[in-house]
Amino acid sequence: MRPNNFLTLKRACELLQVHPQTIYNWRKNGDFPLPIRIGSRKLLWLESDLLDWLDVKNGCPPAIDARHV
Repeated sequence: MRPNNFLTLKRACELLQVHPQTIYNWRKNGDFPLPIRIGSRKLLWLESDLLDWLDVKNGCPPAIDARHV
């Protein structure tokens, strides 16, 4: 089962080992999981969504999670 932690932009960058501008570019191109907006400025991502997205980008099927069964 994948972790369901919420990640800030900084933590998402650390997980994916990319610069924040890379995530901004992916979002602009529609090629990144949608964030959860908290208030008017705070964006968070589910760690499991980012790991699934990364699996798909690497040509692997996303992990099957009990939530989706």
